[in-house]
Amino acid sequence: KIKDSRYLTDEIGSSGADLYIATVVLNLTAIKAIKHVKIDFKEGSHASPDVWTKEDFNYYKEMH
Repeated sequence: KIKDSRYLTDEIGSSGADLYIATVVLNLTAIKAIKHVKIDFKEGSHASPDVWTKEDFNYYKEMH
């Protein structure tokens, strides 16, 4: 849960919000037991709460 999502949803733009959410989801789903991530916050102009899987961010390349 993100209590104050104003910066995420209204100030860093769509790309910034996407990168933030992708980073959280991809890092958490790197743990084999975690298949999806629910992030709850107040909807804004650039992001909405949802449930994501790593497949939602296939356009990011994993770096080792």
